[in-house]
Amino acid sequence: MIRQIKKNIALTALLLVLFIPFITMAASFTFSPSIGSYKPGDVFNVNVYVNPASGESITTAQVILDFPADKLEVLSYQPLSGTPILAHVGTNTDNTNGKIIDNVAFLPAITQSTKIATVTFKAKEEGTATVSVPNDAKILDASNSNKKVATNPEMVFTISNPQPTQAPPAPPSTPTPPANSNSSGSQTNGGTPSSSGSSLDNEATPSSGTSQQGGDTEGATTENNPDLNQNPQNDGGDSPAEGDNTPSPLANESGNADAQLAAAQGLGKFLTWILLAVLVLVAVLVYVYYRKKRD
Repeated sequence: MIRQIKKNIALTALLLVLFIPFITMAASFTFSPSIGSYKPGDVFNVNVYVNPASGESITTAQVILDFPADKLEVLSYQPLSGTPILAHVGTNTDNTNGKIIDNVAFLPAITQSTKIATVTFKAKEEGTATVSVPNDAKILDASNSNKKVATNPEMVFTISNPQPTQAPPAPPSTPTPPANSNSSGSQTNGGTPSSSGSSLDNEATPSSGTSQQGGDTEGATTENNPDLNQNPQNDGGDSPAEGDNTPSPLANESGNADAQLAAAQGLGKFLTWILLAVLVLVAVLVYVYYRKKRD
C-alpha cells in the first residue's frame, strides 16, 4: 500500500513538472552578428535567436525587425524547421517599408536559446544601418504572458567605401638652364642681322593674333549659344509621382499579425492538451493496474 502511494505521488510530481510553468524573469531576441562593417554591394547573413530566461518555457514568439530600406535590402528570410520549431505563420518581408514579421510556434516549449531563422542582407548606400526590434514584438509562455525584456536589442552595421590609397609625391624635377638669348640675334658678314631673328619676329606677331582671334571666336560661340552655359534642368519626368496611395503589402500583413500569432498559439496549445490527455490516461491506466494487482 505504501509503495503504491509513493508511485502515485511520483507520477503526480512528474506531471506538475511538465505542465506548470516556473516563475520567470525576461526573454529576449538576439542576433549573430550584431555589428559589422561592409561596402555597398556586400551580402551578409544574420542569425536570429529566441532566448528564454532561466526557468522560462516559451511556446510562441512574434519576431518583428525594422531596418532602413535605403541602406539595406533583405535578399531572403529563411525560417528554420524541425523540433522544437512547430511552425512559422504569416512570415513577411517588406523592402519598401523596411520590416520583417514572423510568428513561430514551439513544441515542446523551449527553455534555452534557439535559432529560428537566417536573414540575408545586401548593403546599399553608405551610412550607419540600425536594425531594431520594436516594442510590439512578443515572446509568450504557455499562459500567454509576454516575457520579452523591455530593452530591445539592436544590430548596427556600418556601410562605407574604403579610402583610395594616395600615390607618393613625384620627386622634384631638375630645372633646365635657359637658352642663350643672343644666339637668335647674332649677326653675319659685316653686322647684317641673320634671317633667323627676323623669322622669329615675323612668326610671333601672326601667332598671337591668331590666338586672339581664336579666343574671340570662342567667346562669340559662347555668347551666341547660351545653352552651353546652362545646366540641363530636370523636367521631373523621372521623379516619383506625389500622392501615390498604393497600399503596401505590409499594411495587409500587419493587420493580420494578431490573428497569425493567435493561430500559432492555438496550434501549440491544442497539441499540448493532447499530450496532457495522453499522459493523464497513462497515469490512470497505471493506477488501475496497480490497484487490481493489490486487490
